[in-house]
Formats: sequence, C-alpha cells, structure tokens
Amino acid sequence: MKRDRLAAVQRIREIQEQQARGALAMDRLRHREAVDAEAATWFALDARQQRLIGTDSSEEHRRTRAIAECGVLAARLQQEAALEAARQVMRSTDEWTVAARRVEALERLGSRLNEMEHEEAVRRSANEVDDLVLARFAQMMRSES
Repeated sequence: MKRDRLAAVQRIREIQEQQARGALAMDRLRHREAVDAEAATWFALDARQQRLIGTDSSEEHRRTRAIAECGVLAARLQQEAALEAARQVMRSTDEWTVAARRVEALERLGSRLNEMEHEEAVRRSANEVDDLVLARFAQMMRSES
C-alpha cells in the first residue's frame, strides 16, 4: 500500500474511532442518567411510604396506594430504559473496539512499512559499498597487471 494512501485511510479510521468513542461516551452518560432517574424514583417512593406509615385515614391509604402503584410503574419503565441504555453501551463499546482495532492494525502496517523501507535503505547502502569495493578491487587488479 502506498504511503499516501495508507495515511489517508488511517486518518479516516482515526476519525471513525473518535466518533465511536464519542458515541460511547454519550451512551454511557445516558445510561448513568437513566440509572440515576430510576434510583431517584425508588427513593421518592420509599420516602413517601415512610411519611405515610401510621396514617389512619382509609382515603389517605387509597391515595397512597394509587401513588405507589404509579410510582412503581414509573420506576419499572425507568428500569427498562436503564437496561436498554446498558445494552446500547455494550453495542457502542463493541463498535468502538472494532474501530480502535482498525486504527491499531493500520498503525502496525505503517510501522512494518517503515521497517521494510529502512531495511531496503540499509540493503541499498550495503550494495553500494559492495559495488565500490568491487570497482576499487577491479581497478587495483588492472593497475597491477
């Protein structure tokens, strides 16, 4: 692969990796927010229940029960949202991992190309030295005869 083509592909892969990393960060934030919202709902339900313990009014109990049922439903919906957000974090992690591996593979390829170019330069240099030595030797042999 030519050096300029490799550089262009690597730049594209790096941008894709950065986008995947950004998407992963956003998905982690959404998951954290969903978990926090669920926890806040459960906490609010528990606090409300604690305030109403010992109340004698049956009307108050009916209202409390209705509020609690709505709160539990809301908390369960938030739990589902948190689980979906966790699944999205897993998908985003997989996508970022693939993108990062692609960048890493291109970096290794670039490193191998650099090594090959260095080895080729050393080989050419050694061949030049050999050619000079042989030319000098041939010249010495001609001058001796």
